[in-house]
Amino acid sequence: MFAAALSILFGLGIISVSLFSASQPFASDLPSVTRTSFYFGSRILPDHILYPVVMVFDRLYLLSLPKDKRTPVEVQYAFDRMRSAEELLDGKNNPELALATLKKSQRYLLLAGNQTLESPKDNVATCEYMRWAMRAHIKDTSRIIEKFPPQYQSAASELLIESRVMYRQLSDSSKTLSALN
Repeated sequence: MFAAALSILFGLGIISVSLFSASQPFASDLPSVTRTSFYFGSRILPDHILYPVVMVFDRLYLLSLPKDKRTPVEVQYAFDRMRSAEELLDGKNNPELALATLKKSQRYLLLAGNQTLESPKDNVATCEYMRWAMRAHIKDTSRIIEKFPPQYQSAASELLIESRVMYRQLSDSSKTLSALN
């Protein structure tokens, strides 16, 4: 009985810490979000009051996967965040939160890219997949930057620079792997 209660308490503690940290999954110098709302729709965006709960489930799912299976999920999360950033710009007129969400989108791809670069020989197809994902992300980011108000465009442009560096690293790795095969 005592062990079960202790296990439940421990589990609640983990969930509490995860909920607290889920709103800022990556370190950022951007201001934290203070405006949240509750609405019904097909998607929960970062301005929704329940968004931290969604982030906890995303994070738990990602952590439950073996490292070699995380890349496609991280890419999926990256493009989901990209879509959310665009919706925050188009429908919600919230460029500050859109920029933070775009940065999180990029961080998921950079994380997947770095994992791919750590062991590219393990899977040549993953390296090519990550090159495709980075190229698509760069194209989408370039398109979305134009939607930001001028005061946010330089910060968003810095994301492009980092993404292009990762794309070049993945391209170099892919060329090296092709030469070896």
